[in-house]
Amino acid sequence: MTRFACLTAAAVFALALTSTADDRKTDSEPSAEQVKPKLPDLLYQKHNLTADDAAVFQKQDFTIQDALNLLAEKGGFAFRVNEHAFVEAGGKSEDRLNLTLLSAGDFTIAGGTWASLLHDVAARMGGESDSQATWMVRGDHLELTTVAAQLCEVLKGREYGKDVPPIVSVSFKKRPIDEVFDELSDRSGMNIILDSTTAKETAKLPITARFMNTPVDTVARLCANMAGLKVYEMDNVIYITSPQRVETLEKEQQQLIKKRRIVSPRGGAKSDSEGSGSD
Repeated sequence: MTRFACLTAAAVFALALTSTADDRKTDSEPSAEQVKPKLPDLLYQKHNLTADDAAVFQKQDFTIQDALNLLAEKGGFAFRVNEHAFVEAGGKSEDRLNLTLLSAGDFTIAGGTWASLLHDVAARMGGESDSQATWMVRGDHLELTTVAAQLCEVLKGREYGKDVPPIVSVSFKKRPIDEVFDELSDRSGMNIILDSTTAKETAKLPITARFMNTPVDTVARLCANMAGLKVYEMDNVIYITSPQRVETLEKEQQQLIKKRRIVSPRGGAKSDSEGSGSD
């Protein structure tokens, strides 16, 4: 990752606002069904775009700015742009937002979540490597920024030894730990496996925690630590098990290296005792 001056949330301006209907107040308390989910949870709900909405995305003059505004209106969330991040990347956000959505090819609205749609639209903003567009959760709104600015904030200027895992924002309140790892797997798209044989006594341990814009492997490690468990990573799998079993896996890995069955830990295999790779 290239060196990047860390940015503050103050360097943003309004891009789109939620519908004013969402801000109307009533005299009575809302029912459980009426309570709007928090933004991180809303993002991973299935989108409700219709066929008519999908047709709008196919207009030749429909810009990325138009697409984000429509998603904000339909999804009930707001955007702000970290303009300084795009300037540091060598351009202006306005230039990228004014690109037509179809300039990079067909854009298909399929079943999925708001988050997946947002990622697809941000990918149309161009840029290479760290200058590509992405977004971060900022309480009640989303911040459109660059990968470089995101990693600078998330990693605090430190280098990561491999590709950074997906960044997630998620909160748990007395959620059984097995459900926590299922949720992390769904949101990140990574294989996160809880060893049900050695961890069966802690599988239902309630976890209460809130993570904002955090690498998913860090979230998994901290939640595992709360339950007295450890993480072992190999290839594209995050495996949560007992400290004893992690030690066994580490020894097996070393034996394979000594026998030259493998020349180095597979896929950057590591455990909690070796660190997360971001120190």
